[in-house]
Amino acid sequence: LVTYNTSFSVKAYEDMYFWSAQYTRLDKNMTTFGVVYDDATVMNFHGDFGLLFRKVNFVANFDYYLWQLQNEEEAWYKPIVDISLASRFNIVNPNTNKTKLTIEPRLYYKLFQADPAGGDIGKTDVVDLGIEANYYYSSIFQIFLDVNNILNWNGHYNGYPLQGINFLIGASFSFGGHKE
Repeated sequence: LVTYNTSFSVKAYEDMYFWSAQYTRLDKNMTTFGVVYDDATVMNFHGDFGLLFRKVNFVANFDYYLWQLQNEEEAWYKPIVDISLASRFNIVNPNTNKTKLTIEPRLYYKLFQADPAGGDIGKTDVVDLGIEANYYYSSIFQIFLDVNNILNWNGHYNGYPLQGINFLIGASFSFGGHKE
C-alpha cells in the first residue's frame, strides 16, 4: 500500500513567544535565554509518503515553515525545515498471528533560525538518529527500549552542548484488562 499526503496551512499567532539568547555581563560564555513576544503568521508546507506492508512500513515526512513577524527579524529557534524518516518492522508471533516485537529506526533533522545575539551565526541544524524496540509479552505487558542520538552528534545549540547518546528502558503494564 502506498500512502501520500500534501497540505498547506496558514496560522496566525498573537504574542507568539520566541527564545532569545542573552549573555551575562560577567562571563561571555555564560548564556541565558529570555523570552520575546511578537505577532506571527506561519505558512506550513507539509508532505508525507509511506510504503505500508504487513511486516514493515516506511514513512517520510517533510515540513517547511515560512514565518512572517511584526517586530522580530527572525523566528528565533523555531524550525524552518523539519524532516523525519521512520520505518517499523513487525515480528509476528506465528501462533497468535499478532505482533510480538516492533523495531522502529528513525532519523530526525531540524534546521533552526539561530539568534545572532546568542553567538550562532545564521542557521543551526540538529540531527537525531534513534531506534525504539517494543516487546509485547502479553496483551497487557510490554517491555521497551528507546535509544536516541546513536550517532553521538555532539553539536552545540546556542553555545549549549547537546546530550550525547542516551537510552531509556522500561516496562508498561495495562490495568485495563485484556486488550485485542
